[in-house]
Amino acid sequence: DFIGFLRNLGWQVLDSSTNFIFTTKPGVSGRQVYQALKKAGILVRRFDTPGIEEYLRITVGTAQQMAQLKTAFPKE
Repeated sequence: DFIGFLRNLGWQVLDSSTNFIFTTKPGVSGRQVYQALKKAGILVRRFDTPGIEEYLRITVGTAQQMAQLKTAFPKE
């Protein structure tokens, strides 16, 4: 699953019972990951709100969409 994928890369994922994933990785710029994904044609949410500016909100999509996101997601 995608949450397991993120956790294997060292990302922290908040518990959720909704259709989105709220995630961050210490030492990784949420803005840079957002921009890299956007350049790859994948849109996620990022907020400038203090305290959550390094988090990404990823809406869970189809299996194909999530596979594309895995491919485009920065591995470092």
